[in-house]
Amino acid sequence: MRARGLVAALSFCLALPACGGDGSGERARTASGSEASPASAEPRRQAGSGAKGSLTEAQLKAALLTVGDLPTGYKATAPDDDETDEDNTSSGDAGCDKRFEELDEANEDADVKAEANFEGPGLGSVLQQSLASFDDEARLKKALDKVADVFDDCPSFKTTDDDGSVTSFTIAALSFPKYGDETLAYAITGKTADFTVVLDMAVVRTGRTLAFLAAGGLGAADVETLEKAVVTTMKNLAAA
Repeated sequence: MRARGLVAALSFCLALPACGGDGSGERARTASGSEASPASAEPRRQAGSGAKGSLTEAQLKAALLTVGDLPTGYKATAPDDDETDEDNTSSGDAGCDKRFEELDEANEDADVKAEANFEGPGLGSVLQQSLASFDDEARLKKALDKVADVFDDCPSFKTTDDDGSVTSFTIAALSFPKYGDETLAYAITGKTADFTVVLDMAVVRTGRTLAFLAAGGLGAADVETLEKAVVTTMKNLAAA
């Protein structure tokens, strides 16, 4: 199963703020709007303030991660082709299903996008990065709030592939540092009859730019690699 399929409900973010952790010790906002408690008392990295205006496609592509930014064993893979896989998503609640569809449709709202995908050395391990820039910051803020609201109200759903395979997903708040103007962080678990995939993801906004990163694999996520990738992404965007 593709990493993008694991976060189908987040596809508005997958188009993937421009600064690292602000050094304040603040935590990512959870689905309910609160802050996740720290997983440890380790100090957080200080980073630049980041770009606040809209970025061009060239600037976003220059901010993408490379193999050299990642731990040993990662390799780049081709971006997912949205047209080759169609999943039917159902939460068992008609209202939630409609809201997930609206998130999926909002994927087209970004004015410019860039994306990078990687496979890790572990079984089924992946790292995905998407960057998006918007002309309207208010529209981006509203879209991000909608994601938090939907995940708060609809923390589980199922997808059915073309071949009939069903994957059950659960969404939970993830303890993660706050980066940029706003950070959302979640742990997504997908279970089929044969395996379990765990994906940790962070969505970060700075000004008009949105960064989405997710890392995980079969049986276990990789929050350490995710955080390092977020830090590098924020530094790259700050320099764009």
